[in-house]
Amino acid sequence: VNVSAVFAPELGKTEAAWRAVLDRLSAFRRGVVLADEIEKAWAGLQSQGRSDGGVLNRLFLDFLRWLQGNQGLFVIFAANQVEGIPPELLRPGRLEA
Repeated sequence: VNVSAVFAPELGKTEAAWRAVLDRLSAFRRGVVLADEIEKAWAGLQSQGRSDGGVLNRLFLDFLRWLQGNQGLFVIFAANQVEGIPPELLRPGRLEA
């Protein structure tokens, strides 16, 4: 999933498109999801919503909720720069290394 491809200029369309992506992933009962270059997908979270009205933060929170409630899918994250991964994603108990 290319997170940047989900963004739309109309209010609310980005969030709706992101929910559709997460719903589509949830439709699979079993499988493997590879999230490549995860640090780039969430780059800009540190802007605190100043540049995008908080849209990226809302997408990230939806992703964390989806990840927490995910059943049956094995999610693999790949990153080139581990220091660029948001700390919320790396908190103890969320991921296994």
